Amino acid sequence: VGDGITLSNPSMHTLSISKCSNTTVNNAIFSTYNCNNGDGIDYSASTSPFTVVNSVFNTGDDCVCFAASKETTGHAWIFDNYFGRGHGVIALGSNTNEGIEDVTAEDNVANGTAVGLRGKSQYGNGGGAWNIIFRNSALANITDNDGVPFMLTNDYSAASKTGDNGAPCFHDISVSNCTVNGAKKAFISVTGTAKDASGTDYNITMNNLSFAYNASCAISNFRVAGGI
Repeated sequence: VGDGITLSNPSMHTLSISKCSNTTVNNAIFSTYNCNNGDGIDYSASTSPFTVVNSVFNTGDDCVCFAASKETTGHAWIFDNYFGRGHGVIALGSNTNEGIEDVTAEDNVANGTAVGLRGKSQYGNGGGAWNIIFRNSALANITDNDGVPFMLTNDYSAASKTGDNGAPCFHDISVSNCTVNGAKKAFISVTGTAKDASGTDYNITMNNLSFAYNASCAISNFRVAGGI
């Protein structure tokens, strides 16, 4: 999908990809800002290689969103893209039941987005996301909506509860070699769950990050032994 195509003004999500194999989005423009729930790309129920490259996003919701309500989802490479407005550059969830895995986002530019890496779920959905890499990217003016460059939460109130599967868990996540020039709130926000220790996030690595503004980190219900 791509080759200069512009996708604009959808009634809801723009491009939904599910149960597909070897999918590439190359040189596409997603223009959905101010559209209700106007995600750029929704990717689900697929673990075949998925690539997003050389594309531009200016969306009314998440830019590239992964969902795993019924099947494991992932094995994606997102690189060399420009992200303008949107709730999250890379969104993991909120449907995390069967797990989101093996997603790499690198060499991207974000300006005006709400969150760079956005993990979101709630108690009852279970699953989570793991083996996630976000690196070598430049972020600026992270002031839309949440306004946090890197945010993981197991207490996302807007999540659709898709079962009685206990707590979700975000783990084995690496964020490295990124610059952030301005944001509205905390540098990093990680909110685990107080209901179930199995859902407390762990093994999250932040390395060589540069923040050009004054803020702090907000971390709660985190499995301290796992490190951050």
